[in-house]
Amino acid sequence: MEKLLSVIVPVYNVENYLRECIESLQKQTYRNLEILLIDDGSTDSSGQICDEYAKDDKRIRVFHVENGGVSRARNIGLNAMQGKYMALVDSDDYVLADCFSDVIRVLEEHDLDFCGYGSFRKGEGGTGTGNVSLSLEEDHDKRLADCLAHEGAFAWGCVVRAALWEGIRYPEGRIFEDSVIAYQMWDKIQRAGGIDRAYYFYRKNPGGICSSSVFKPKARYDFILAGVDRLAYAEKKGMSVPEARASLIKAVLSFFTSWYGMGRKEKGLYEKGAEILRREEALPYDASFLNTKYKLFLWSFNHCPALHHIGGLLSVKAQDLKATLQRLFA
Repeated sequence: MEKLLSVIVPVYNVENYLRECIESLQKQTYRNLEILLIDDGSTDSSGQICDEYAKDDKRIRVFHVENGGVSRARNIGLNAMQGKYMALVDSDDYVLADCFSDVIRVLEEHDLDFCGYGSFRKGEGGTGTGNVSLSLEEDHDKRLADCLAHEGAFAWGCVVRAALWEGIRYPEGRIFEDSVIAYQMWDKIQRAGGIDRAYYFYRKNPGGICSSSVFKPKARYDFILAGVDRLAYAEKKGMSVPEARASLIKAVLSFFTSWYGMGRKEKGLYEKGAEILRREEALPYDASFLNTKYKLFLWSFNHCPALHHIGGLLSVKAQDLKATLQRLFA
């Protein structure tokens, strides 16, 4: 008998894409699933669309909540899920029909905690060899060390045992919440696998959180907080500390770029970031993680802040131009 799969879908103002997302889940060849639609205070017709589909499909449960952000929406789903396995899907994306059947078959055949799969941005998807790769108990420490060293994320693109989420929830009210979850989950995962096939359509939505907030100073400061948390975990585990510290230094310097480029507002955040940077650069870190640009910005922080100010202005103008072109040709 198929084991229940919980699919958690945070929903916020995606009326143009939501039907395609929900219908892709309804069409899954893996039938024993519950679809948890978390309407995060949408102000368009997204909430009504969720209710419309729930009327005709008993597998769909809808939660209407006040707007609290994607982390809170995901946590509501995590608290409500009943499945043996779980997956996250963004409401402006969709999943090919055979995705969950293929992935759960691999999970069951190899007794895995986690199975990842590929994504696509154009075309019909389904590309890849379909080959299965395994990374088992003996690779646990290497996987965790890699995650602690780099800016890992943990969201869509995988199915995991639901029990792994016990004691873990997304930090609410913060951007880059996936980075805080990633190393905690990889510490729990003992047996992992992946399928070389693109099942998940990832839409670069110009109105999405990543597109609209990622370069704002507050969002970049949240990335600093994620780096602080990751470094503390690395120190606790005694692995990848110099690498995690270097990643944190990069996060602070990226925040400074945004802060300079967007008018030097929120002075308090700058001062907090500067305090973190002074503390961490005085301790051992892996300098190979810093490319020439970051090394220049680190030097200018200590000797010539005006140089970073100019760099920040140029960087933000370049990102604005890129976003404008994406909207024009979307």
